[in-house]
Amino acid sequence: MRDAIVFSGTIWESCNVLERFSTALSMNGLRVLYCENPVSRIKNQKPRTEGIEPNIVRLRPEIWGHRLNQIPVLARMQSRMAARQMLSAAKEMRFQRSLFIYSYMGRMLPLVRIMKDNGSFLIHICMDYPEPELAEHSSLADQTMVIPSAGFQDLRVTLGDRVILLPQLGPPSRNGTSVQSADADPETLRAIPRPRLAYLGIPQDRLAVSLLREVLVAMPDWHFVFFGPASYLNLPNAHALPWMPFTEITRIAAASDLGFMPYDCDDARQYNSVPLKLLDHFALGMPVVSTPIASLLEHSSIAYLGKTSGELIRAVEDALREPPESPKRIARKQFAEEHSLRNIATFLSKVLPLQD
Repeated sequence: MRDAIVFSGTIWESCNVLERFSTALSMNGLRVLYCENPVSRIKNQKPRTEGIEPNIVRLRPEIWGHRLNQIPVLARMQSRMAARQMLSAAKEMRFQRSLFIYSYMGRMLPLVRIMKDNGSFLIHICMDYPEPELAEHSSLADQTMVIPSAGFQDLRVTLGDRVILLPQLGPPSRNGTSVQSADADPETLRAIPRPRLAYLGIPQDRLAVSLLREVLVAMPDWHFVFFGPASYLNLPNAHALPWMPFTEITRIAAASDLGFMPYDCDDARQYNSVPLKLLDHFALGMPVVSTPIASLLEHSSIAYLGKTSGELIRAVEDALREPPESPKRIARKQFAEEHSLRNIATFLSKVLPLQD
């Protein structure tokens, strides 16, 4: 059985694609060295390595600072710094012929070449499409796993069988339940009235802000809950929460009335996105209201879609009227189960070279 080194652009607590992928690999019996986004040598106050789950060890590679990566020669130097630490940790764990899994590397792409020169089998995961420098990232890889179907079709033309369509990864568990009483609400939500429309992430540039604003201004009794800075949306019924571990985010989802994802369909990257948030809500059976992004068009029977503010308002109203015993809730849970990490682990065992 091979081992795996996973280089993430974030931290374990974010529970993003590479974190879930790491768990799926560990379910197949692989030992995983999970490498967080490198931290400053000066600022890092935490242990460099620690066990975080069965078969998964976290490494916090240290560099001088990400700002230095703006200078190509320093980016190469810091890539070598991070690679040395990763290879040293892998040696201590007696890894051999490791898989090296990475997503968008930005200016630290030289690290991938170093891992290739050290004999790792490279697996690139394309989480968004279009992705910057996608051709360069994929051309280095022995296999590329693509989540958006548009990216899969385009890469397949140039890279053939080296490209695999990866189902989006569900949440680590499905043990959340709908929260009905105010007493069971997380403290951060108790002052926020219902109905609560939850976006389980930091909006950044993903959402159609003007569209979202139109909906919230027209429906002042609806309350939009999101993570990130309050300055993102300065409205009395928009509520910014501090970032928190995924276990707490699941509680936020369960204590909301629906998932609200008004993605910017005019942006190709957002239109082609395959949101983790969808599966996080579906695992609870909850309704989701979204703009008609590509990955949701085929699921209009269990999601609510709207392109204009008027259509979104009607979609939210329909979702709020959905009865608790609706067959749609069962169908959503079934869909999420198909994407459970247990099933993803089985899928990976068939398409990846996990054996030596």
